[in-house]
Amino acid sequence: MEKNFLCMAFLCIFANNDIIKIDYKFIKGKFYMKEYDNINTNKKILLNKMLDPSKFTTSYKIMWFYAIYKEILSGHKKASIKKLSANMVSAAYYPIEHENLDFGKLDKLSDITFYLKNNLKIDTLENEDYICGYIMGSNDEKLNEMVIKLGKYVPYRLIRPFYDDFIKDKEYKICKKIPDSYINKYIQELNEEKDDIDVLYKINKNGDMIEFCESWIKYIMENKNSILYLIKHKLISYLETKNPNDNKIEFKLGRKLATDKNLSF
Repeated sequence: MEKNFLCMAFLCIFANNDIIKIDYKFIKGKFYMKEYDNINTNKKILLNKMLDPSKFTTSYKIMWFYAIYKEILSGHKKASIKKLSANMVSAAYYPIEHENLDFGKLDKLSDITFYLKNNLKIDTLENEDYICGYIMGSNDEKLNEMVIKLGKYVPYRLIRPFYDDFIKDKEYKICKKIPDSYINKYIQELNEEKDDIDVLYKINKNGDMIEFCESWIKYIMENKNSILYLIKHKLISYLETKNPNDNKIEFKLGRKLATDKNLSF
């Protein structure tokens, strides 16, 4: 029965000349489905390249991506660098200050969370949205200076995998590695010029605002649960290297009574 149905739906057999006509809509549908699967596969590959813990010296990339994830799930198509940096701090506040997790010696998030707790007297049980809002509305010069500095490099470094081929090609031509002091500028140039690359976001010329690309908004929204799981998994993998004797890291990433489980660790 199933075989006959398929023949009726997708094939027209002409007995006189044995011509088989394939239904174009069926083929077109299968083609688009395959193309969609390829798009998702490419995004998975890039996502894993962006969030590869073996290449982390700090938690910045994973926390920056989490900040982007939160903004996209909140319905925003763009965000300021400062807002995303504030989101990084707010997400790190509880695990660092309440659970005493070590984020690493090179990671400066703990400097900011320490300042918030000890100088500005922010309760360690405050939720992420409150802390982010506090940072965005604060006139404290030292706090603002630290938060702005946090977003100096990571917006460019996270999207480096999208431009790896161009970077390698340039390094091949100049016969040396691109200096660290110049890599941001070069990624910024590529980000502005290469409109045919399906990059996660575009950074404006002033370097203070990013706009999320539509295809990535769609991808993250459609896969939000699995992507949140991936974020947690990558962060835990990183933190395990900094807290080797702690076997309960997964339970220390966020408040137990978080009001929105989809938007907090």
